[in-house]
Amino acid sequence: MQGLPEQLLAGRYHLLLDWLFTAMTTDPASIDARSRAVYARAYDSPDAIRAGNAWYRAFRQDVDDLAGYSPVTAPLLALGGEHSNYERLLAAVPALGTDTRVVRVDGSGHYLPEERPEAVTEELVRFLG
Repeated sequence: MQGLPEQLLAGRYHLLLDWLFTAMTTDPASIDARSRAVYARAYDSPDAIRAGNAWYRAFRQDVDDLAGYSPVTAPLLALGGEHSNYERLLAAVPALGTDTRVVRVDGSGHYLPEERPEAVTEELVRFLG
């Protein structure tokens, strides 16, 4: 139902974020209270909730569109959490381009920059040169 997530989550988005940060990290303490508050403030309005959900709603169309694209010729880097999406990225990303690299970020779940900032920075510097 359109509008239901905004009605349920506006003013309470911190509840969803706390659950996500607990369920989808290797170490929930890697996202401290201040960071959680910043995320909650950014995502707590009906417009932000609608925009965030629209990204997920577009997945099916993105998959359909992807079937018609030629492989990307620019270098592609995908970083995946050891305990999250690394295996899925490893299976999917090489077919997307002609020069791809998929890196597992050890000790990480879904929130790589928060959980393993040094590893993410190292890989980005290596990739961007």
